[in-house]
Amino acid sequence: MSTNNIKISLTNIEKILFVFCKNKKYFLMKSDQTQQKYYKLPSFVDFTKSNNFFNFSLSENTTFYLDSYINILNIWLKSCSKIIKKKLILKGLGFRCFLSPDKQKIHFKIGYSHIVILDVPKKIFLINIEKNFLVLEGSDQVTVGNFAKRIKQLRTFDIYKNKGFSYKNEILPLKQIKKS
Repeated sequence: MSTNNIKISLTNIEKILFVFCKNKKYFLMKSDQTQQKYYKLPSFVDFTKSNNFFNFSLSENTTFYLDSYINILNIWLKSCSKIIKKKLILKGLGFRCFLSPDKQKIHFKIGYSHIVILDVPKKIFLINIEKNFLVLEGSDQVTVGNFAKRIKQLRTFDIYKNKGFSYKNEILPLKQIKKS
């Protein structure tokens, strides 16, 4: 029986649970208030938990499977504890954005005859709105990226007038107006 250790830090992860269901073993991880992920353990792997260590052991003599499994598990644990940030800049005279008091909706005043309202997804847990900066933070990379793209598509950047949404480090060339 071979054993192997993984050292992980549990800074952003509130709970890691080990669950048996129908003779199958699962990790159930809760980080933040909205995110829950589970990971199925192979049948040939057993483990024990002590402080910040997981001790894995095999029921068979297949160390190759254990090493590949530990690498996959390590990647999964790192992805669960990572915080994704997207920074957007709003340029334009009179363009503003406001967060509702319950922090569930963002109101945009971006030059239309009406105020545009967007619902904030549940996986985005922090939104900072400064004068013309909008910072989105969340635990799911896809959700944060899609929401930032949706905001950016509300007012695409006009390369002639230098107005609209852009990412913070995005370089957009300003075209000159044709003179006759």
